[in-house]
Amino acid sequence: MVRRLAPILALASLLAVPHRVEAGAKDAWVPATQSPKKGAVDDPKDAPIVAACGAGVDASLMAVARELAHALATKGELPDAQEIEWRQRKAGNPHVWPRTWGAQISGSLDRKAVTADVAKWLGKSAPRVRCGVSTVRVGAGAAVKEAAVVIAVEPTADLAPLPTHVKVGAWVDLDATLLSGTNGRVVLLPPTGAPKTVLSSTSATMPAHVKARFVLAKPGRHVVQVLADDANGPRPVLEAEIHAGVEPPSAPPSSAVPGEESGDGVDDPVQALVRRINGARAADGVPALAIDAGLSKVAQAHAAAMMKAKVLGHDVGDGDPAARVAAAGGKWKVIGENVAKAKTERTAHRAVYASPSHRSNVLEGRFKKVGIGVVADPKTGYLWIAELFGG
Repeated sequence: MVRRLAPILALASLLAVPHRVEAGAKDAWVPATQSPKKGAVDDPKDAPIVAACGAGVDASLMAVARELAHALATKGELPDAQEIEWRQRKAGNPHVWPRTWGAQISGSLDRKAVTADVAKWLGKSAPRVRCGVSTVRVGAGAAVKEAAVVIAVEPTADLAPLPTHVKVGAWVDLDATLLSGTNGRVVLLPPTGAPKTVLSSTSATMPAHVKARFVLAKPGRHVVQVLADDANGPRPVLEAEIHAGVEPPSAPPSSAVPGEESGDGVDDPVQALVRRINGARAADGVPALAIDAGLSKVAQAHAAAMMKAKVLGHDVGDGDPAARVAAAGGKWKVIGENVAKAKTERTAHRAVYASPSHRSNVLEGRFKKVGIGVVADPKTGYLWIAELFGG
C-alpha cells in the first residue's frame, strides 16, 4: 500500500475576523525570506509583554505585528488567517501556523494586565516561541484608543535567505535547518498546474539541513514548502513565496480559490467540502471523487480523536491512515489524508488549496473515492477536519 499523507494544516488565530488593510508603500516585499531575524521591540515599554517568548523577538514578525496593530487600532478587528499569512510572507517570515493575540481599549493600555494575558495565552509553549509585538495609539483626548498585538510562532525549522523575486528561468538554492523532526523534503507549487516534489537531501548532521536546487521556469507566483515528520506524522515546517518575472502582489489575496464556491449554500459541512474538493478537481480537469462510506467512517473517527486529544496529526494514538483504514477493512492501492482545524469548512478548503502538499492530495488523479470527517468543538466552535482519499 502506498501512503500519501499531506502534512497537518492548522488555521488558528485569536480575534481573526475578515479585514482588508489598504495597500501602499508599506506593502513592499522584502528581498529575501529567512529565519531567524533577530529583532527588538519598538517601544521599551512593550518589552515585558514578550518577555515570555523564550525564543526571542523576530524582526520579520515585528513588521507583521505593526501592521496588525494598526488594523486593530483603526478598524477594530484583525485580518483573517489568509491575510496574516500573506503579511508574513511579504515580511520574509517563513514559519507556519502563526498565532495572534490582540486587545483594543478606549484610553491607555494596562501593560501589566496585557503582559499577564499574553503569558497565559502562550501557556506551556512560551519557552519555544518567537514573537513580534506592537502597540498603537490613535485618536486624541476622550477619543484616544490603544491596541496591542502579539504574533507568535513555534519554529521547528529555519531558512537561509531565499529570494522573493527572481527572473524567469532562475535557479534557486534552498537550505533549511530542522530544529526538530526528521525526513525533510521539499514541495514546489508553480503558478499553474499541480504541486511537485523537488529532489532534495537531508544531512545526517545535527541539526539536519534540508537542501534543494530547482529552476523556476514559469512566470508568476511559486510557493515552496519544506516538510518534515514529527511524532504525529508529516507536517509543513516552512513556506516561502518566490515571484518569477512578475512583481509580488501589493495586496492580500481576496478571490475565491478553485472549488470554493461549489459548496456555497450547502449546510452540511461534509457535503460542502466534497463539493468544494470536486469543484477544484473539475477546474484542473481531474474526475470527481465519490463518497465512500468506509473512508467516511474512518475520517469521522479520526476527526473526533484529534479534537479529543487537542492535537492535529495523522496519528494521535489511533494509528496512521494506513493502519486505520486497514483496521476498518479497507483495501486501497493508494491513500492520502489532509487534516485541518478551522473556523469554517470554507476557510479550511481555501487553506488546503493554498498549501502545496495538501493540494497534491485534492488534485491527485489516482484517487477515486473520498471520506470526510468533521467534528465541531462545542467550546471554541472550531472544526476538526479529516479528508481521507482512496484509489
